[in-house]
Amino acid sequence: MKIMITGIGGVGGYIASVLCANYDDVTLIARRKRKESLQTKGLVVHSDFFGDHTAHPAVTDDPASAGIQDVIFVCVKNYSLEAALTAVLPCIGDDTIVVPVLNGFTYHDTAAALMKRGKIVDSAIYITSSYKEDYSIRQEGRFARIYIGSDDADATKKVYGILNHPGLTCCIAENITVEIWRKFILNCAYNVLTAYYRTSIGGALSQLHGRKNSGLSCRKPMTSARPPASPCPTTSSTTSTTAS
Repeated sequence: MKIMITGIGGVGGYIASVLCANYDDVTLIARRKRKESLQTKGLVVHSDFFGDHTAHPAVTDDPASAGIQDVIFVCVKNYSLEAALTAVLPCIGDDTIVVPVLNGFTYHDTAAALMKRGKIVDSAIYITSSYKEDYSIRQEGRFARIYIGSDDADATKKVYGILNHPGLTCCIAENITVEIWRKFILNCAYNVLTAYYRTSIGGALSQLHGRKNSGLSCRKPMTSARPPASPCPTTSSTTSTTAS
């Protein structure tokens, strides 16, 4: 099983750590100082949910040199998706599965337009994780959960088997479009809270008025951003977890 991860930030680095704990052939795509850090110190993760781990996978800034992959996780910001995916196109064969792990609801169309080969399995992840100045990863909280889904049931099951290990709870969504919109709505609400209180979502929700405002801030985006042909999740279902 050849696995590649591009975008070794808080989310990508955490997923990479879980994968490195379970698979031998894992390649990370990184450049400049991050590449140097990964090559010298390894991929270092400090996690409330997964524990402390240091892995030493292959690291390269030339994806093509790693060859065709079985699964590629693309864990970048939306504005970097096109460049990141273009860089790994030489690694995508007919049976390669690409899993974009990023916020928003437009990334699938972007990926599909760029990819002439391979399959896409969509995702929505709930995790609080960031990278530090020394490029180590810090995950907070007692959960890290990812929902996956696509029209290709076999590809989805394969990704489930790869991801569902200690440190990462993987769920096959009944409707991944709903899960993506659920995450988008939750982010709309939580981004307002963290900006208003100038703290993490955990810090905002630890305050009584912060918890009250979380319900109000969830209702507004749900009434104005309804996914086409998809039911909008209820308020109670969107305010039960912390998302990043």
